[in-house]
Amino acid sequence: MHIEKSPINEAMIGFSGRLGFKQYVPLKPTKRGIKVWVRADPYNGFMNDFQVYTGKERNLPEANLGGRVVLDLMEPVLNLGHHVYCDSFFSSPDLFLKLWDKGTVACGTVKPNRKGLPKDLDKIKLKNQGDHVIKQKANLVVSVWRDKRKLTILSTNTNQGNEEVQRKQKDGTLKNVTCPKSVKLYNSYMNGVDHADQLRSTYNIARKSLKWWKYLFLFLFDVCIVNSYILMRESPNHCLRTRNNKVRTRTH
Repeated sequence: MHIEKSPINEAMIGFSGRLGFKQYVPLKPTKRGIKVWVRADPYNGFMNDFQVYTGKERNLPEANLGGRVVLDLMEPVLNLGHHVYCDSFFSSPDLFLKLWDKGTVACGTVKPNRKGLPKDLDKIKLKNQGDHVIKQKANLVVSVWRDKRKLTILSTNTNQGNEEVQRKQKDGTLKNVTCPKSVKLYNSYMNGVDHADQLRSTYNIARKSLKWWKYLFLFLFDVCIVNSYILMRESPNHCLRTRNNKVRTRTH
């Protein structure tokens, strides 16, 4: 049985002009512009849904913005058994329990001081790479794991089992490091939005303009092109073949 995964993250439409809801995200390759919340396929980067962030309403910050965004983007596929993956901006026990009640499970990094988590998670001391502590309450499982630094992950789609990941050592060798199941799932399926961004930026049609809405329009055009390419590449009715009747991969 194929289980649908739905990573949710933010994307940026580059724009440096004057705009009331322009955002600055220093960790993104495109640091300034229009922020877009995106739900994408983790396997091929197909963009399933998005929402443009227009900033504060009536000059007041929105309460529980991350949770509202996830519920909005997941609305069409709730109660279908989807797995949601998101980062610490969105993740919270309250959101994950709401998703659980709507037949959807979730996994994501989380800030250790979020309301509803066990107290003093940030004070847990883990000395060695691979050391971890797992705590569970009902359907919520929170894992604190030591990699190069401490990582806290909340999930409702795993139990208290362990997996292994490979980590490169100082001498160049690879070492198997024990980690909670949620860590491996998060690393495997969280990159869907980044994949979509990469495909969109490879042959984008962006042009300089003084009008912000043109950048948004060209972003939508790029999304249509990339999604069409993905559908055509994966369609058995549009398979390319060589003269020797061998399957040829369709390029972007």
